[in-house]
Amino acid sequence: MEKSWEQLRGIPVDREGEFVYSLRPRTEKYLSRLLCEVKVVDNTKIVTIRSTYKIENLTLYPIELMLVDESGHPVYSLEKIVPGKEFSLPIEAVIKNRIRIQPDRELLIFLWFSIVCSLFPEGFGYKWCTPIRWEDLISRKSLTIKCPHADPKEAAFRFQAWIQMDSADSSLS
Repeated sequence: MEKSWEQLRGIPVDREGEFVYSLRPRTEKYLSRLLCEVKVVDNTKIVTIRSTYKIENLTLYPIELMLVDESGHPVYSLEKIVPGKEFSLPIEAVIKNRIRIQPDRELLIFLWFSIVCSLFPEGFGYKWCTPIRWEDLISRKSLTIKCPHADPKEAAFRFQAWIQMDSADSSLS
């Protein structure tokens, strides 16, 4: 039976900002958190409640993200993240599962169709990176993620990943 967190009470939405709440009880080695973002856009208050685990695509290319179990089988649906956008990972999935990314083959084929059509008939040719455990990223603070090419003679597609956390946060050290 899955454990659930205690209900959060009294979340104020009377001022703009990002507010982080610890979820109890602690279910894993690391403390789980929930972020509440309050902002006003065109005289409308927007309240967003999301995970503090966020993937931002700061590349020039769309990327695909998949959460997988320890055997490499998908446990959530494929997410596509366009450049400049972000995706919040499900809180309960981050510690239990692993993250895989790769360049978005469909959009890259469309963008580069005239160039790569004859060179890489199966798409742009890049495969999924090896599964990344959240603990590995926390322990290293940054790492280079490589997506190998289907043709071993071609260079891998590389992403740089890093963790950004509150300097006062001791639960992740």
